[in-house]
Amino acid sequence: MRKAIIINDSKLERAVLKDRMTNLGYSVIIADEYSWFNKLKNEKPTVAIVNYTMEEITGDKIISAINTNFPDVKCYLSSCNKLNPRDFKDINIERIITTPISITNLENILTNKDACLNCGKLLTENF
Repeated sequence: MRKAIIINDSKLERAVLKDRMTNLGYSVIIADEYSWFNKLKNEKPTVAIVNYTMEEITGDKIISAINTNFPDVKCYLSSCNKLNPRDFKDINIERIITTPISITNLENILTNKDACLNCGKLLTENF
């Protein structure tokens, strides 16, 4: 089974995203900005979804630390606000996820299908 970690300080947002990820067949670990490192080290997930805005740190800083310490983990930055990918060009982020997100759009993003960075919908010639 695929493993993912959701790093978010909002219990509600973690619960919603965990439910969607579980429906996509992931075993999901949840963490906040304080507990993520040990959980990532012990559980060894292949995917990390990190919320951008937390109490004492931003998600891009956590992703930078994940890139350094766990380079095989694919990192996704999530936010309920639109984020500009160019603002994060110095770190390795697979995609930016704007929440809330449907299961279909989340699956498209996680499976690296050609999906819009803003909404997650599949790109077509008419998009």
